[in-house]
Amino acid sequence: MFCIVFIKKNISSIYLVLTVVFFVNADEVRGRFMASIF
Repeated sequence: MFCIVFIKKNISSIYLVLTVVFFVNADEVRGRFMASIF
């Protein structure tokens, strides 16, 4: 039971980190996309 809770907590923290990384990368990609268009 404890292992399941521990894994769920780790998954949520990993998901949070991935979300932050995704938004940072998306902002960078958006900047490159705009630069390539204009």
